[in-house]
Amino acid sequence: MTRWHDIFPKRKIDKITHEIGFSEKDCYAIKMILSRFGYLFQIDNRQRTNKDIHVIFYVFQLIFLKKNKKNGEDINYFFKFLCFELGIDDEVYDKFYVHDNRLLLKSEKLGDIDVYNHIIEFYSKIGSKKNREVIENIKSFQLSVMDLLFSKKNKMKEIPINDIKKHLVNPEAFLLKYKKSKKIIFDSLIDCFNKYQSNENLFISNSILMNYSYYILKNNNKKIMSLKKYVGDDTIFSLILSSIAFRGIIVNEDTFINMGLAEHLNLPDREETTLYNLIYSI
Repeated sequence: MTRWHDIFPKRKIDKITHEIGFSEKDCYAIKMILSRFGYLFQIDNRQRTNKDIHVIFYVFQLIFLKKNKKNGEDINYFFKFLCFELGIDDEVYDKFYVHDNRLLLKSEKLGDIDVYNHIIEFYSKIGSKKNREVIENIKSFQLSVMDLLFSKKNKMKEIPINDIKKHLVNPEAFLLKYKKSKKIIFDSLIDCFNKYQSNENLFISNSILMNYSYYILKNNNKKIMSLKKYVGDDTIFSLILSSIAFRGIIVNEDTFINMGLAEHLNLPDREETTLYNLIYSI
């Protein structure tokens, strides 16, 4: 799926895209982003990596955030870093943004273009009978990914994982719990390091940590001191702080060093760690 353009005659994609009115750079950006969307589902549970944890987390954030148009800033933040994890460089990413549940391309000649509508227009112009079924399947896949990430038509009530705290992956639920009782979130952060978690439970735990990092610390990283006081155990606080720093959502190791918390940091070596999963590393 990541090489979907290989099934067409040589340069056919470029020809059709140019006929529509797109520039060379626009054409490259469209091919790149649609190709890399195929990576979203290339995750092997037997060989999960740090990148996979981020990709899945960003996807769920986009799915939950798209319900409210007021979440535009957060949506574009997570979309940018999803692109980064999928290997899409800034030059390509900077041509796209999300607005009103649509992915838009800042084209050089045609203004801002709805990518969903462009996909439909592009496939309507192919006219090839060869590989027709494959072409229709690819079109359906690409539109389905767009619906999954951006459209209100495709909604998810809850994550299909058996975990009592899975609702806290949803930012709305997370923030409501935090406003109601910080204790609930603080206890959940402590529980992230329960040694008897399955890989599914660990994904929820990673997500809770990243939600705390993004939604609570982004506006005031000094709020970490309230957590430190509540935890009251240097070992547990070090685990939480180091994990937040390692994931690097909004805040990182330097953030906490500048706050005088260096003694509580104990991060795994990024170069030697394929997967850091809270209670074990590979």
